[in-house]
Amino acid sequence: MFFAYAAAFWLGAYLIKQSEVDYVDVFKAFSAILFGGMAVGNASAFAPDAAKAEQSAKEIFQLIDKKPDIDNESETGKKTRYIHSQSELLEYHILLPHPP
Repeated sequence: MFFAYAAAFWLGAYLIKQSEVDYVDVFKAFSAILFGGMAVGNASAFAPDAAKAEQSAKEIFQLIDKKPDIDNESETGKKTRYIHSQSELLEYHILLPHPP
């Protein structure tokens, strides 16, 4: 890594000496290359997660597009006219948080 820094500054000094570029342009280019490389390195760390996310998205779309076995809009079959239900709660306790 430090060899790359040294090579970049050597090339920059050579180009300044040859009057090809200004020193400000050398620092702009050096900074752009340095920060660009860091961004690529950070982004590549997420590549395995991106592949997993793509596979998960495919599976979700397959699930959404799947035709269900039961047709809930069909008018055929048994129909229940009346449903009766009864529930009773015995010995229940409610715990509420309280300040210390």
